[in-house]
Amino acid sequence: MRETTEPTGTAPVGPGGPTWRALDLPGTAKGLRDRRRRASYAVNAGAALLAAALTAALLSPLAEEVAAVVGPACFGLGAFALGLGIPLRLRARRMRRVLGSGQWAACASVAVQRGASGAVVVLAGGPEGDELLVLAPHTTQWRYHLISGPLGVLWWCGDPRTGGVLAPVGGEELIWAGPVRTRRARRVLTLPQVRALAHRPAPRAAYLPPTPGTGTARPTTPPKASVAQPVTYAAFAAEAVRQAGLRGPGTGRARPGTGARKPWWRVGTLLRASGLLGVVYPLGYAAGVGIVSAVRPGTLSWFFPALAVVFAVIGTFDLVRALREGVPRARNLARNAAAPCSGPRRYVLLEEHSGAGSVPLLLLFPDDPDGEDDGAPPRALLRLLAPGRHKDPWAGCPAPVGTVELHARPGDPSPAVPRIGGRVYWPADAVEALDVSDPQIVRSLEELFPDRV
Repeated sequence: MRETTEPTGTAPVGPGGPTWRALDLPGTAKGLRDRRRRASYAVNAGAALLAAALTAALLSPLAEEVAAVVGPACFGLGAFALGLGIPLRLRARRMRRVLGSGQWAACASVAVQRGASGAVVVLAGGPEGDELLVLAPHTTQWRYHLISGPLGVLWWCGDPRTGGVLAPVGGEELIWAGPVRTRRARRVLTLPQVRALAHRPAPRAAYLPPTPGTGTARPTTPPKASVAQPVTYAAFAAEAVRQAGLRGPGTGRARPGTGARKPWWRVGTLLRASGLLGVVYPLGYAAGVGIVSAVRPGTLSWFFPALAVVFAVIGTFDLVRALREGVPRARNLARNAAAPCSGPRRYVLLEEHSGAGSVPLLLLFPDDPDGEDDGAPPRALLRLLAPGRHKDPWAGCPAPVGTVELHARPGDPSPAVPRIGGRVYWPADAVEALDVSDPQIVRSLEELFPDRV
């Protein structure tokens, strides 16, 4: 496979012009309208706030104290909104030009999270999927799941030399992506999950054949696969191995603070799950404003103490909820981790996709020492708290398949704690039994297999 800088996703031109454009897809047109609308909101809000700041400056002789607070606040917020909205509007224009002159190309993809350097997406392009496009998506961290889903397929339209548009299958969520420097691109191309793109099957194209009698191709979102997946250990294990290959190596590295011998407040995952970290910022701000107001009265205007009161109310509410629910739950989980186990079981680690990203999910199967019962259905499922930080939540997750022990105190209703390879992983909720004779349960299990597109 080789790296390429040739344009991809260009609409073929014939005697009648391009057959169709990416912007002809209704979902793509709606996604672009949404981006332009959000950019317009930011620009209009910024202009209104700057106008309010100018009005406050003109009225300062009549109400000096109010103008001294409202004027700078409106100016700062207005400048921030304009600084955010103008680049978004310009980027929406670039997207419109690209999507209006090219077609979507469905490509096998791998997303690589590169720490401080940001994420990188590698696409397998070309007629035979042997050309690699290394791109840097310009998006926020909370939209990273759009380019790193378990499907491993992205749509692309543009020129890797100047930039283009990425989207998950369907073309609705649009992300601008630009070129990557040569040295960094070469480092990315050496990663195992990127080299594995050569063995991935080509995805289905993002359009249907020409309509009979017209000779014109009609763009459409590919239909979902209708073939039912077998809900067996062998099928789920193969899918788990495939998803682990997309994430790449390094997700099995142990992180400090995940053991069962430490107090719960020293375990980062439990501390975050307890909700105590969420009260630090609002209560810290309120305490800081209170200390400054007590030491140097009159230093702060009325705006900052008023904001401190709001933060104090929010922080107190969150603190009470954490002390009543989060802290007892974290304490019980730490106690269960040191309790006896109920015996080994086989597990399969899958990604359960949600609107905010993917959640680690363990499917539990009966233990099979002989390894001959690959057709067994899952008996239970257990969702895990992501062991990694927000930047890389899957860091430290276990192997895609293996054996798990569940630890719980007798008669304790709190969730059982899984231990895999001698290491503790913290559950998000209790073990949920599965009855595969229920058609609804079977359909929910089949949804764990991403559509083959």
